[in-house]
Amino acid sequence: MHLLILIFTGIFNIDYHTPIFMANQYLWIKPIVAIIVAPNLLRQFCLHFITSNMHYFGDVESGNIMQQTQVLNVWWTLPFQVFCFFFGWTHAIHHFVVNETFYIRHFARARALKSMKENGVRFNDIGTFKRANRYKVV
Repeated sequence: MHLLILIFTGIFNIDYHTPIFMANQYLWIKPIVAIIVAPNLLRQFCLHFITSNMHYFGDVESGNIMQQTQVLNVWWTLPFQVFCFFFGWTHAIHHFVVNETFYIRHFARARALKSMKENGVRFNDIGTFKRANRYKVV
């Protein structure tokens, strides 16, 4: 916030000085932002990026679990996957076994993904970026 004030006052040539009591607050706010807020924003971005690109929308048959989601474990998603506990690798399992938590899904991941691939669940369907998360390839 302090940086935004400085930028704003510089653009409009305003003579503004942060009050001492507010400037003192920045001393304890900056570590909190660096330790808590910034990592959580990074995690939220990664989680939204992965989930928004692994679910299909619009042309999915009602009740057809096979068309609801894909497994997104292509190599270049690894930096995103690390910050959301490999959600793209295991979330599709949740659509078939809904009561498993994300950490339990990791134990069954190898067998579950093998079975899903054998039964037609899509893996790394990067074309969803072009198709706006539609299931059908036009």
